[in-house]
Amino acid sequence: MSELSLFDAIGEGKTATQDYLDTLSRALLRHHQLVKAIRIYGRYVPESLPMPGLPVLVAVFNHTNVYALHQLPSSQIGQLVLSIASFSGQATHDVESGVFEEVWNMGASSFTTDSAEQAVYWLPLPESWIALDGSQSVLNDKAHPVFKLLHVTGRDSGPVVDISDGVVSLALESEWDGEWAA
Repeated sequence: MSELSLFDAIGEGKTATQDYLDTLSRALLRHHQLVKAIRIYGRYVPESLPMPGLPVLVAVFNHTNVYALHQLPSSQIGQLVLSIASFSGQATHDVESGVFEEVWNMGASSFTTDSAEQAVYWLPLPESWIALDGSQSVLNDKAHPVFKLLHVTGRDSGPVVDISDGVVSLALESEWDGEWAA
C-alpha cells in the first residue's frame, strides 16, 4: 500500500465530500418535489377521507403542526411517512377535545393518524398500483405529478426508501407492510 501525500489525501477528501454533497442535494431536491406535489395534489385529512376499504397512498408528515411552524428553522423538519393503506371507516373528529384521529388498515395490521398533530394527505392510487401484491418488479406512473416521483421496486431486502440518486425508490417484499419513510 502506497502512502498518500498530504496533497493527495486532501484531494481525495475534497472529491468524496463533493460527491456526497451532490448526492445530498439531488435527494433533498427530490424530497422537496415530492412534498410539494403531495401538498398540491393530495387530499387533506380530516377535510377529506377516502371511501372505506379503498387502497390509497397515505402521506403523513410527522411533527408538522402550527406549533412546529413557529419553531422553524430551529426545529428539525418533520419526517414524511408514505403508506399504501385503506381507510377503516373509523374516525374521531372532536373540536372541543382537540381529537382528530383516523384509523387506516394495511393488510392484517392498522395504524392511527392524528391529523391535529400531523399533516395527513391521501391520494387515489394509479390503476396499475391497485393490484399491488409485491410480485411486480417496477411500478410508476409518469403522468401523475406525485406518482411519477415514486418508483416501487420488488426486492427481498424489505421496504426501504432510496432518494440518493434523485429518485424515490420504494422496495417491496412478499410480506411487505406497505410503509416507507422518506
